[in-house]
Amino acid sequence: LSMILAATWAALPAGATTLVRMSLSQLSQASSTIVRGHVVGQETRWNSSHTRILTYTTVQLNEALKGQPPSTLVIEQPGGTVGNFHVHVPGAAHLRPQAEYVLFLEPAGKTQTFRMVGMMQGAFRIHRNGNGSRIILPLGALRTGSGTQTLIQAPSLGEFQATISGVLRTPMIIPRGTM
Repeated sequence: LSMILAATWAALPAGATTLVRMSLSQLSQASSTIVRGHVVGQETRWNSSHTRILTYTTVQLNEALKGQPPSTLVIEQPGGTVGNFHVHVPGAAHLRPQAEYVLFLEPAGKTQTFRMVGMMQGAFRIHRNGNGSRIILPLGALRTGSGTQTLIQAPSLGEFQATISGVLRTPMIIPRGTM
Protein backbone atom coordinates (compact mmCIF):
# COMPACT_ATOMS: atom_id res chain seq x y z
CA LEU A 1 0.00 0.00 0.00
CA SER A 2 2.83 2.44 0.83
CA MET A 3 4.44 1.72 -2.56
CA ILE A 4 1.17 2.61 -4.33
CA LEU A 5 0.82 5.82 -2.30
CA ALA A 6 4.43 6.80 -3.02
CA ALA A 7 3.99 6.13 -6.75
CA THR A 8 0.77 8.17 -6.82
CA TRP A 9 2.36 11.06 -4.93
CA ALA A 10 5.39 11.06 -7.26
CA ALA A 11 3.11 11.23 -10.30
CA LEU A 12 1.44 14.47 -9.19
CA PRO A 13 2.58 17.57 -11.10
CA ALA A 14 5.01 19.78 -9.25
CA GLY A 15 5.60 23.48 -9.76
CA ALA A 16 8.10 26.02 -8.62
CA THR A 17 8.61 29.75 -8.65
CA THR A 18 11.95 31.33 -9.40
CA LEU A 19 12.16 35.02 -8.65
CA VAL A 20 15.07 36.82 -10.34
CA ARG A 21 15.81 40.06 -8.48
CA MET A 22 15.33 43.05 -10.79
CA SER A 23 16.57 46.64 -10.52
CA LEU A 24 14.23 49.60 -10.95
CA SER A 25 15.79 50.12 -14.37
CA GLN A 26 15.05 46.52 -15.39
CA LEU A 27 11.49 46.72 -14.06
CA SER A 28 10.92 49.98 -15.96
CA GLN A 29 12.38 48.71 -19.23
CA ALA A 30 10.47 45.40 -19.08
CA SER A 31 7.15 47.15 -18.38
CA SER A 32 4.90 48.39 -21.15
CA THR A 33 2.83 50.19 -18.51
CA ILE A 34 3.68 51.79 -15.15
CA VAL A 35 0.80 53.21 -13.12
CA ARG A 36 -0.14 54.62 -9.74
CA GLY A 37 -3.58 53.46 -8.70
CA HIS A 38 -5.71 51.88 -6.00
CA VAL A 39 -7.40 48.50 -5.77
CA VAL A 40 -11.20 48.68 -6.21
CA GLY A 41 -12.06 45.00 -6.59
CA GLN A 42 -10.74 41.46 -6.57
CA GLU A 43 -12.10 38.15 -7.87
CA THR A 44 -10.59 34.67 -7.81
CA ARG A 45 -11.78 31.95 -10.21
CA TRP A 46 -10.74 28.91 -12.20
CA ASN A 47 -9.35 29.41 -15.70
CA SER A 48 -11.51 28.27 -18.64
CA SER A 49 -10.02 24.74 -18.69
CA HIS A 50 -10.43 24.41 -14.89
CA THR A 51 -6.72 23.66 -14.40
CA ARG A 52 -5.48 26.83 -12.65
CA ILE A 53 -6.81 29.24 -10.07
CA LEU A 54 -6.27 32.89 -10.98
CA THR A 55 -6.88 36.12 -9.06
CA TYR A 56 -8.09 39.18 -10.99
CA THR A 57 -7.55 42.55 -9.31
CA THR A 58 -9.26 45.68 -10.64
CA VAL A 59 -7.23 48.88 -10.23
CA GLN A 60 -8.52 52.44 -10.68
CA LEU A 61 -5.76 54.65 -12.08
CA ASN A 62 -4.60 57.82 -10.37
CA GLU A 63 -1.73 58.42 -12.79
CA ALA A 64 0.04 56.74 -15.72
CA LEU A 65 3.83 56.95 -15.48
CA LYS A 66 4.50 54.93 -18.66
CA GLY A 67 2.19 53.86 -21.46
CA GLN A 68 -1.42 54.82 -22.10
CA PRO A 69 -3.52 52.40 -20.05
CA PRO A 70 -7.29 52.61 -19.58
CA SER A 71 -8.58 54.43 -16.49
CA THR A 72 -9.45 51.05 -14.94
CA LEU A 73 -7.38 47.94 -15.57
CA VAL A 74 -7.39 44.30 -14.47
CA ILE A 75 -4.29 42.48 -13.22
CA GLU A 76 -4.15 38.68 -13.53
CA GLN A 77 -2.05 36.70 -11.04
CA PRO A 78 -1.69 32.99 -10.36
CA GLY A 79 -3.14 31.57 -7.15
CA GLY A 80 -5.96 32.33 -4.77
CA THR A 81 -8.88 30.55 -3.14
CA VAL A 82 -11.96 29.13 -4.86
CA GLY A 83 -14.26 27.17 -2.54
CA ASN A 84 -12.15 24.63 -0.66
CA PHE A 85 -9.21 24.93 -3.06
CA HIS A 86 -6.36 27.26 -2.14
CA VAL A 87 -3.29 27.78 -4.32
CA HIS A 88 -0.39 29.77 -2.87
CA VAL A 89 2.19 30.95 -5.39
CA PRO A 90 5.43 32.11 -3.76
CA GLY A 91 6.51 35.44 -5.21
CA ALA A 92 3.02 36.58 -6.21
CA ALA A 93 2.03 40.04 -4.98
CA HIS A 94 -0.77 40.26 -2.42
CA LEU A 95 -2.72 43.32 -3.53
CA ARG A 96 -4.94 44.57 -0.73
CA PRO A 97 -8.41 46.06 -1.26
CA GLN A 98 -8.45 49.89 -1.24
CA ALA A 99 -4.63 50.03 -1.00
CA GLU A 100 -2.68 52.30 -3.37
CA TYR A 101 0.29 51.05 -5.41
CA VAL A 102 2.84 51.91 -8.06
CA LEU A 103 2.59 48.95 -10.47
CA PHE A 104 4.93 47.75 -13.22
CA LEU A 105 2.83 45.88 -15.78
CA GLU A 106 2.87 44.04 -19.10
CA PRO A 107 -0.01 42.65 -21.18
CA ALA A 108 -1.18 39.16 -20.15
CA GLY A 109 -1.42 37.48 -23.54
CA LYS A 110 -4.26 38.31 -25.91
CA THR A 111 -6.73 39.32 -23.20
CA GLN A 112 -7.34 42.84 -21.93
CA THR A 113 -5.64 42.00 -18.62
CA PHE A 114 -2.18 42.83 -17.35
CA ARG A 115 0.49 40.84 -15.53
CA MET A 116 2.91 42.13 -12.90
CA VAL A 117 6.51 42.43 -14.13
CA GLY A 118 8.83 40.61 -11.72
CA MET A 119 5.86 39.23 -9.77
CA MET A 120 5.86 40.84 -6.28
CA GLN A 121 8.76 43.11 -7.32
CA GLY A 122 6.40 44.98 -9.65
CA ALA A 123 4.04 46.12 -6.86
CA PHE A 124 5.13 49.00 -4.62
CA ARG A 125 2.57 49.78 -1.93
CA ILE A 126 2.07 53.43 -1.03
CA HIS A 127 1.80 54.03 2.71
CA ARG A 128 0.17 57.31 3.70
CA ASN A 129 0.58 58.86 7.15
CA GLY A 130 0.83 62.29 8.75
CA ASN A 131 4.35 62.70 7.33
CA GLY A 132 3.26 62.17 3.71
CA SER A 133 3.36 59.18 1.38
CA ARG A 134 6.12 56.57 1.43
CA ILE A 135 6.82 53.61 -0.85
CA ILE A 136 7.13 50.19 0.75
CA LEU A 137 9.90 48.26 -1.04
CA PRO A 138 8.68 44.65 -1.53
CA LEU A 139 12.12 43.08 -1.01
CA GLY A 140 13.47 45.60 1.50
CA ALA A 141 15.95 47.29 -0.86
CA LEU A 142 16.01 48.18 -4.55
CA ARG A 143 18.90 48.90 -6.90
CA THR A 144 17.98 51.73 -9.24
CA GLY A 145 20.12 50.57 -12.17
CA SER A 146 23.43 49.06 -13.12
CA GLY A 147 25.24 51.53 -10.85
CA THR A 148 25.63 51.30 -7.14
CA GLN A 149 22.68 53.49 -6.06
CA THR A 150 20.31 51.50 -3.87
CA LEU A 151 17.06 52.57 -2.24
CA ILE A 152 17.18 51.05 1.25
CA GLN A 153 14.57 52.88 3.27
CA ALA A 154 11.05 53.73 2.22
CA PRO A 155 11.45 56.67 -0.19
CA SER A 156 8.76 59.31 -0.46
CA LEU A 157 6.27 58.90 -3.30
CA GLY A 158 7.71 62.01 -4.99
CA GLU A 159 11.29 60.72 -4.75
CA PHE A 160 10.24 57.33 -6.11
CA GLN A 161 8.34 58.81 -9.06
CA ALA A 162 11.29 61.12 -9.84
CA THR A 163 13.64 58.11 -9.79
CA ILE A 164 11.33 56.23 -12.19
CA SER A 165 11.23 59.28 -14.52
CA GLY A 166 15.03 59.43 -14.49
CA VAL A 167 15.31 55.72 -15.25
CA LEU A 168 12.84 56.04 -18.15
CA ARG A 169 14.90 58.90 -19.65
CA THR A 170 18.09 56.80 -19.52
CA PRO A 171 18.73 54.91 -22.77
CA MET A 172 18.61 51.13 -22.57
CA ILE A 173 22.06 49.53 -22.78
CA ILE A 174 22.23 46.14 -24.47
CA PRO A 175 25.53 44.34 -23.78
CA ARG A 176 27.65 43.44 -26.80
CA GLY A 177 27.34 39.95 -28.15
CA THR A 178 23.71 39.49 -27.15
CA MET A 179 22.21 40.12 -30.58
